[in-house]
Amino acid sequence: MKKMSFLLAALLLLSFAASCGSDSAPESTVNEREKSETASAETAEEVPEVPPLEKISLGGREMVGLIRTEWSYEFDIEAEDGDSVNDAIYRRNRAVEEEAECEISFVLKNGAWGAHEKFTQIIHASVLAADGEFDFIAGYQAVLPFNIAQGDLFDLASLPYLTLDGKWWSDKGMNALKINGRCYMAGGDIAVTMLEDIYCMFFNKRVAEDYNTDDFYELVRSRGWTHEKLLSLISGVSRDLDGDNEMKKEDFWGFATEDTYIRPYVVIYETPTLECGTDGIKCVWNTEHTANVVDKITAMKANPDIFAAPDREAIEKLFADGRVLLVPSRIGIAARMRAMEDDFGIIPYPLYDEKQSDYHTTTLNEITMMAIPLTAKDPSASAYLLEALCRASTDTVAHAFYDTALNGKYARDEESSEMLSLIRASVSFDTGWVNSVITGVSGYTYGQMFKSGKNEFSSWYAENESAIGEKLVKFAEAYYG
Repeated sequence: MKKMSFLLAALLLLSFAASCGSDSAPESTVNEREKSETASAETAEEVPEVPPLEKISLGGREMVGLIRTEWSYEFDIEAEDGDSVNDAIYRRNRAVEEEAECEISFVLKNGAWGAHEKFTQIIHASVLAADGEFDFIAGYQAVLPFNIAQGDLFDLASLPYLTLDGKWWSDKGMNALKINGRCYMAGGDIAVTMLEDIYCMFFNKRVAEDYNTDDFYELVRSRGWTHEKLLSLISGVSRDLDGDNEMKKEDFWGFATEDTYIRPYVVIYETPTLECGTDGIKCVWNTEHTANVVDKITAMKANPDIFAAPDREAIEKLFADGRVLLVPSRIGIAARMRAMEDDFGIIPYPLYDEKQSDYHTTTLNEITMMAIPLTAKDPSASAYLLEALCRASTDTVAHAFYDTALNGKYARDEESSEMLSLIRASVSFDTGWVNSVITGVSGYTYGQMFKSGKNEFSSWYAENESAIGEKLVKFAEAYYG
């Protein structure tokens, strides 16, 4: 157990949001956060005002959180080191400790995919033993639903102090986490993964100029940034650089993607998976629109201007080398591009078509969600602490993170900051994807069909419909029982 010694700081206050899931070994971003020595206040985006939280004293008690070792950088900071995000987390923790009159400490356990079952078991065993060891939990979004189904977690909506519809929590995303008025996990500015793992797209400005493409920013503003527009802009861009008449990763491409960047189309192209009513949860995924979306996704595999990359690292290298016009990515990757010779811009994923209601995005399914175990010594105190930490993150941690993300060359244009604000505001979740591992409903299915280049959604659904239905009945007991 690592303890955070407390001292100084005036209370800092705050706001934000989001997430996603997969029923196969989910995506990993461990160690993907690059440190930055400086942050630029000039490029900081505006954040909503956060009202002060009623001050109460926790009486000097120790508040113990169970967190994942691989993502301990989100919470367990023992000293300032000059990195703006690290230092913001440290100061946030100290300020909340001082204001709430408590001491925050952490128990670190491996919780990445592969160790996720053990992490789940640690929570369940603690609840069964009624040992009150943990006051709060910072866990894996796609995996915590197993603890929800086992009855290990408090209904956060029933506890005082938590304002789950506040901007500092994921206000749009929280809608998918609330079922039948109950909510067992919450995400927001309190966790850095909720910021760094938001899906977006990057474009190379030099390449865009060389090919005289349309203004990406204006396309987004005018709602002309659609799937078909993306395909038209990348058409004819690819080139066989070595002249061997075979297009491969060493060549020049219009667009590059891989299956984990296909998964979020569940949210982005508005194909909701589950419907939660007053009498239960049902799967509503098998629609004509879903079939049309999968048609477009699978057709991308055969597009001569699209590189179907073997992994995300291959996409990053291709983009960093200036050999692709446009790539899907995540906001946190921006810092890794700081040494890139070419300037680049950030934009949202496109609309499915101009009839779509709005731009949407989501996050990797491994992002951190906050929860309170059923055997917490004082659940009201736990709720107060989580609310205080989350409110105290928007103007500090989130602010520092976006300053860092905007501290690269591409931030020289204010339009990237504008786009970042749009992307951040468009984060939402899909109920099925959030609970994908336990329900079997996941964007992973889209990713696999992209890899095969075949739209087999109807047959996949017919084969899995009964199993999904059985899983949903069991999972619904936690929300309707």
